[in-house]
Amino acid sequence: MKGIIVITAFIILMFGLNSCCSKSGTCSTASFNSFHLVNFASAEATDSVTLYIYKSKTNYTTVLDSLYLKGETTSDPNVFNVPTQDLSLGFDYGIYVVKLKKEYRLNTFTATKVTCGKCFLRSNNEFGEELAGYSVNGHSYNYSGAMNIYK
Repeated sequence: MKGIIVITAFIILMFGLNSCCSKSGTCSTASFNSFHLVNFASAEATDSVTLYIYKSKTNYTTVLDSLYLKGETTSDPNVFNVPTQDLSLGFDYGIYVVKLKKEYRLNTFTATKVTCGKCFLRSNNEFGEELAGYSVNGHSYNYSGAMNIYK
C-alpha cells in the first residue's frame, strides 16, 4: 500500500513539474506586421501606399494580393509607421508610394533560430524564428525592431 502511495505521489509530482513548461507548438515563426517610411514627406506617406504581395522567386512578376495602406505619424516627423497584417517571410513584397510613383521591393529575408518552451529541468527542444535581416531594392539591412524603408 505504501508503494502505491509513493508511485502516485511521484506521478503527480512529474505532471506538476511538466505543467510549468510551455506547451508544444507555441514557438513563433518569423514575420512582420509593419514597416517605417523614413525621410518621406507627410503627403507621400499618409496619402496612399499600396503593398503588393508577390510570389517568392518570380522576380516580382506574379502578384498574389495587394493592400491599400496609409502611414501614421510617429514622434519623429521624418518617420511614418505603416501597419499591416502579419506578413510571412515566404513572399516578396513591393511597397508602392503613389505620390512618388515608386515601388520599394522587400525580399531576401533572413531569420535566426531562437529557443522557446524551455523548462527549468529540461529543454523541450523547440525552436522558433525571429526576423534578423531584409533587403530593400537590393540593399541589405539588419532588423532591429523596425523594418525601415528609406527615401
